[in-house]
Amino acid sequence: MDFERYEISAFAYWNRSRELLSEFEQSRHKLLYSAYELRCAIESFLYDYLCFLHDAQLSKTLEKLYLAKDLKNAIRNIEPDFEQRIAFNNLIHLAMGLDVVNIPVPDLDKLGELYGRIGAFMHVQKEAMDSKGSDTRWAELEKLVKDTQTFMHDLVHPQKSRVELTPDGVALFEDFKCGSKSSDEIKTIIQADINRFFSGAQIQL
Repeated sequence: MDFERYEISAFAYWNRSRELLSEFEQSRHKLLYSAYELRCAIESFLYDYLCFLHDAQLSKTLEKLYLAKDLKNAIRNIEPDFEQRIAFNNLIHLAMGLDVVNIPVPDLDKLGELYGRIGAFMHVQKEAMDSKGSDTRWAELEKLVKDTQTFMHDLVHPQKSRVELTPDGVALFEDFKCGSKSSDEIKTIIQADINRFFSGAQIQL
């Protein structure tokens, strides 16, 4: 799917949220639309990553997923150490001399938490938002929207990487996970014989 053409990419949703937030003071209800765009941005980000990990060949079941928790679980089913693998892949990029390839490491649990908190506001009727104590509720939503926009800032651009590890690469990744070797040590080891540790890579910038 052409995410950018239809303006349904994570960046498109995030950017519309930012534009709506700038109009918030003139029209308070637009804050709800800003929050909704961010919720869609999280869904789009996770779905796009799921497609990338599957080479855009999703099963019918995976194609139907849209809730953040379901998309997050699907990503971790294919890559249980998702965040750590991205961090490890960045070391491989450095070892290859690809300093410009520094993929942001998303915190899937944090994304899910923000998604759920935004969802709670989406299901509050207008009467509840404008009833007694409404100033506090609107302030809480405004802070949540701003915090989510900041958190997603580096994630909404389509930079992704997937590296196919050899058995030696898998063993080195385990050293990285448990902390038995430092990042600098791992980078030096990879630089000594790059082909020993990975057999292929796909990078999307």
